[in-house]
Amino acid sequence: MIPIKIFDLKFSLKDINFFLKNTKKIFKDGFFSNHKYVKKFEKQFKKKNNSKYALATSSGTSALEIILRSFNVKNKEVLTNSNTFIATGHAITNAEGKIVPVDLENNYYMMCPNDLKKKINKNTGAVVIVHIGGIISPYILEIKKICKKFGVPLIEDAAQAHGSKYRGIPAGNLGDAGAISFFTTKVMTTGEGGMVVTNNKKVFQNVYSLRQFGFQKNKLFHDKISGNYKLSEFSALLGIIELKRFRSRIQKRNLIAKTYQKNLMNSKYRLLSSTKPFFCNHYKQIMISKINRKKIEKILNSKKISLTGGVYYIPLHRQPIYKKKLKKYKLPVTDFFCDNHFCPPCYPELKISEINYISKILLKI
Repeated sequence: MIPIKIFDLKFSLKDINFFLKNTKKIFKDGFFSNHKYVKKFEKQFKKKNNSKYALATSSGTSALEIILRSFNVKNKEVLTNSNTFIATGHAITNAEGKIVPVDLENNYYMMCPNDLKKKINKNTGAVVIVHIGGIISPYILEIKKICKKFGVPLIEDAAQAHGSKYRGIPAGNLGDAGAISFFTTKVMTTGEGGMVVTNNKKVFQNVYSLRQFGFQKNKLFHDKISGNYKLSEFSALLGIIELKRFRSRIQKRNLIAKTYQKNLMNSKYRLLSSTKPFFCNHYKQIMISKINRKKIEKILNSKKISLTGGVYYIPLHRQPIYKKKLKKYKLPVTDFFCDNHFCPPCYPELKISEINYISKILLKI
């Protein structure tokens, strides 16, 4: 068996030739950033995501930051999952908000609505719900209701959730705005890049300004502190290619996840999955196990199988940069999840025979 990598991104010769052909047009135009291909990418993306507005950005992190800035969370509390990538915390901090971690529920290990109720208050600037591993919380409507009661915007960190749906509604359209990531390992990629999606015209107008230094209508006057978060034409071109194939790749991810679920049914592993009315893109196949993760990793590595990154092993409240500020918060379910889950390889280039092989090894541990 050849080594099974963390990911193994491949493109067809047809896609590569399409990219090379169109890069010549970019060179001919001489505009390398935020031009024809970016606008085309945004237009195609919002149509496929069924969003009224879409704005391409330099990363998923910058997308989340300018959303938070658009809601003016400065000096306000921003409630979010602690089991998230550090980028979520940094986006909140860069937008001058104060992180307040919310614990998880025991079912899907997503944001707990009961803990949210305890922590949301008049000083809450926003709630950032993180769709970890592509799973949309089964309590999303309850969470929306809580936010509405307090007049607090619900922002989706959908970095890992492009293509996931709840009752047919795509990730990013369930709250007031959503941030999606196109990092290399994501469901679709532009190398680096991100997208803001929203159905709110005012939010779109604000993030449109914030993407480029916080300019006013004439682009010569600036009334907001921001930065330069535009996407390049080359990245947008890659995104256009990815949009053509992302649905088929999500179908393959689901096939792989279902194969894991079938192979490991009634085993020592609990596999998180989604059924109607939820649809998960299965960016990750999350597994819960009380078997020591280092032991699992060591045995898999001995068979040349690489575990993908967890979601996440070190939560915000245990990260060196935030540990001191967040130490007062008790998050028992989050701690359990972070210490007892792992994610085996789950990407479209994998063969079913490789999933069967990985499953066989896991059953022997």
